[in-house]
Amino acid sequence: MGIKHAQSPQAFFCSLLKRFEYATDISQTPNRFNNHYAAQPGSREGLRKSAQPLTFTLAIKTMSSHKSDSTEQQTAESHMLRAIEMKLGLHFVAGATLGIGVQPDGIDPENKVVVEAYARVGELKGAQLHKVKADILKLAYIDKKLGLGWRKIMCFGSAEAAAFLLGSSWAAEAARIFGVEIHVEPLSSEQTTLVKAAQARQRMVNPP
Repeated sequence: MGIKHAQSPQAFFCSLLKRFEYATDISQTPNRFNNHYAAQPGSREGLRKSAQPLTFTLAIKTMSSHKSDSTEQQTAESHMLRAIEMKLGLHFVAGATLGIGVQPDGIDPENKVVVEAYARVGELKGAQLHKVKADILKLAYIDKKLGLGWRKIMCFGSAEAAAFLLGSSWAAEAARIFGVEIHVEPLSSEQTTLVKAAQARQRMVNPP
């Protein structure tokens, strides 16, 4: 039996980035197989000009939201983005895109800043941990595709939630390696109450 060698956080994330980049490239060129077959003289595909084109697509999840997100959480995240915008002197452009198949929560094209926001109140558990890991992967992917110089920020609504990326976990080490800044923009008392109520409802719908 062979011995499995544990990957470093950087190697693990780089392998995921390569798979993610390849999958995105395929999804952005769905007709490349059609063009190949259509160019073959006498091929069945080339003769069936009136048929629907054969397409090969691969769905890419942008992972910009978790299935348990609620209106309350989305509203709180909007407030968090405005707070960090004012604190850092940024300007997030509504509707801005990066053109690489993923969509962060906030984009400041002029200052080259991207932000992911997560309005979780309390410690991260279960699927919430995976959601944050996916956000780190997304930010690292953006950096790889667009080149160095982009400031990458992960913003939390509570210190308890942010602790996951400020500790000694491999995800925290990956965030440090890839230069992802961890910020906390505390929710107001009213927002905290609303988000906690939403989280309680989600526990009832999606029990651990």
